[in-house]
Amino acid sequence: MLDADVTDSVVGEGCVIKNCKIHHSVIGLRSCILEGAVVEDSLLMGADYYETDADKRLLAAKGSVPIGIGRNSHVKRAIIDKNARIGENVKIINCDSVKEAARETDGYFIKSGIVTVIKGALIPSGTSLRLSSSSTVIELIHPILKFHQFIFDYVGISFKKDGS
Repeated sequence: MLDADVTDSVVGEGCVIKNCKIHHSVIGLRSCILEGAVVEDSLLMGADYYETDADKRLLAAKGSVPIGIGRNSHVKRAIIDKNARIGENVKIINCDSVKEAARETDGYFIKSGIVTVIKGALIPSGTSLRLSSSSTVIELIHPILKFHQFIFDYVGISFKKDGS
């Protein structure tokens, strides 16, 4: 643990925690939480193994991310199962208190208002889980999709998701 602000939390053995904030959470064995990350009211199950620097370089070359919580990510009121890979600048926050949603193909689901990231799931860097209670729709928004929407808006092209 290096320069971390940990309050009202339990941290398991063998964790790699660097310059982050952890509040009211349980952090499991071998969890990795990088610089600038914020974890609040959450349970991280940890990891079954450590990844070496060589493993991490190989993952980066493939466009993947290492096990744990990436830099500047924010996790609030969530369960992160073992060996999950949360990229940099990811937001996992149920702002609108969605109660139930099944998005297992995207690597997560919601039960009783708690977001659960599935064991071994990958949430890519820059992803934001936008949870809308009005339509109980959950969208995974990746920066590339945001950029495409920006371009469409800029040139005046409109499209609707329902196909009309």
